[in-house]
Amino acid sequence: MKGWANMKLFVKRVRKVMILLTTFIIITALVTGCGMFQDDIDADMDDEGKQSENRLNVDTNIETDPDMDKNTNKNIDTSIGQNNKNEGVDIQAGNNEITKSKTEDKTGEIFIEVYYQDSEGYLIPVTKRIPRQLGVASASIKELINTRENREKTERYGLYPILPEGTQFSINIKDGTAVIDFNKAVLEYNNEITERNIVASVVYTLTQFKTINDVKILVNGYVQQELKYGTDISGNLSRKNVLVNSRGSGSINLSSGMKKLDIYLFKSVKDKVYLLPVSIENMDINENDIQGEIIKYLGMPDNYGNLFSEIPEGLRLIGSSINKGLLTLNLDFDIYSYGGSMREIGMIDQILYSMKQVENVDRVRFLVDGEVKELVEGTDISQPIPLPSNINEITEL
Repeated sequence: MKGWANMKLFVKRVRKVMILLTTFIIITALVTGCGMFQDDIDADMDDEGKQSENRLNVDTNIETDPDMDKNTNKNIDTSIGQNNKNEGVDIQAGNNEITKSKTEDKTGEIFIEVYYQDSEGYLIPVTKRIPRQLGVASASIKELINTRENREKTERYGLYPILPEGTQFSINIKDGTAVIDFNKAVLEYNNEITERNIVASVVYTLTQFKTINDVKILVNGYVQQELKYGTDISGNLSRKNVLVNSRGSGSINLSSGMKKLDIYLFKSVKDKVYLLPVSIENMDINENDIQGEIIKYLGMPDNYGNLFSEIPEGLRLIGSSINKGLLTLNLDFDIYSYGGSMREIGMIDQILYSMKQVENVDRVRFLVDGEVKELVEGTDISQPIPLPSNINEITEL
């Protein structure tokens, strides 16, 4: 009997061991299975991440010139980080933005707009083709550097790269602000007009992109209050506060209490005629009727020196309206006070390019004294005309 009791006790112990062992095996299987499942999830997430990168053709926000000294950013003033909190700018780390060129042709090349200087110190926008690429904002700035290759491409057109030879830079784009950090070579110029044009060219070239509203300029990682001829670059610069080709002002900085707009005029350079923006600075500009102000200044007597306009003097806007992107301009009969088909085309171009700064507009319809009419030389303006994408296009550049 005693042997039988010992046997029963042994069986009970074996059962307990088996139960514990079975439980351990089940738990181990569950844990291992969850780990495998998690690995699958991670793999799926990695694949999705890669797909997302491929799906979006983005410019990284930190666009760095590969020729720039990698140690440049180590000198960044920590006070900039405090400014960033107020201005929404982070020059050390940013998220990805899509910086798209304005237009793309069927070959995969893209069009960019860059601002060169002519021999008389005017900035002239030119549309040129470059290969489709990430970092198109950086590619645009590189076109402005006075390298031998860039000079050879532009000087036959009477145009010259504005950034001094040896200029290097990096760009970080975040929350609509492009922070561009130059090396000291950018300061190698010797007159005030060049200084002003460097700033205006960089600002206008970068703000062609929809993801860039304004620009912050640094030198060797530090904020500069002003450049050596007094140009203030301490704040964020944009087309709203930077003057371009403005000969009446001693600065490119918009004066306190003043307002500005850009009108487009013509200039002959060598054997070509270019359209270029000219900033008007006036405290009386009606910002609620920019289209009316543009027509007013386009129709003023010619006092722009070497620049000229095809707009008849005294042209007046009777009225205007904006509806779903369509800007309707009702002009008076002075629109007919000219002769020649080239003047007619030039006049329309001046108005269209000038109207690009009117918000929420992509097309323009012309009326004359409230009616749809043809112009003197037969140009049909009965249908809305899309705002142009490219300006002064030179395909050979």
